[in-house]
Amino acid sequence: MKTSLRTRPIYRRLPAALLFVGLSVPAWPAAAEVRAYDSDALPGDTLTVSSATCPAVDIDVGVLRGHAVILDEGSGTVTLRELRSERSKRIDVQLDGAFGPGAFVFLTNAASESPAPDQTGSGGSAPLGQVSWGVLAGWSTTGSQFCLASPPTLCSGVGGAVHGTTTPLRMPSATYDLGTWSFDARGDFEGSPYLRQTFDGGATNLQHILRGAYSGAALPALPRFGAAALAAGLLGTGARALRRKRTDRAPRPKATGGDR
Repeated sequence: MKTSLRTRPIYRRLPAALLFVGLSVPAWPAAAEVRAYDSDALPGDTLTVSSATCPAVDIDVGVLRGHAVILDEGSGTVTLRELRSERSKRIDVQLDGAFGPGAFVFLTNAASESPAPDQTGSGGSAPLGQVSWGVLAGWSTTGSQFCLASPPTLCSGVGGAVHGTTTPLRMPSATYDLGTWSFDARGDFEGSPYLRQTFDGGATNLQHILRGAYSGAALPALPRFGAAALAAGLLGTGARALRRKRTDRAPRPKATGGDR
């Protein structure tokens, strides 16, 4: 007795082509996860100014915000899907004592900066783990600043602004060595300080410390080409199954006397 298409086990209905499609979709290691972090909570990211003549001072405390998204494949390779640092600040100070009556500086700026996505590091982001990034390229920024000052030359000493003008902000460099991120028992990370900018011929340094509070994880999404191939394979399987079903239902020719 012939088994009908309806009762035939599903694995017998899948053609070899679909098996190939399944094997062509790259499989992530079992421990692979996409993990997200944010730096909105204090202390968050910090900028530290240091020089040979005075101790290090943290600036913009509580001003820097941002987030990071990484893919940890669980095999020693970590991909930085996205890293973004944002700041928005306002400075409005009277400087009569230093520059005479009526001296002041008023500055506002807002900026968002990030490196090129999908750069890789080595290590692991599990609690108490470490990830070494090395040099990340493709840093860029979007944003602008506006400054008013008396005397006007004070604007140039505050981030290179121009008196009475809105100017675009630019990254001091397109590459930075992020060093190592160390993860604590909760999964939060703190990066080693990296040199962001130098002043006064290198006598004064501005360092950036990245921090991120672990905010959740998810499995990696199915790659686009894998999802498309899988969908195409399933559609092809359905079409072939329908043709076979119609063939099974077609009336068979009756036997004639010559066939007996």
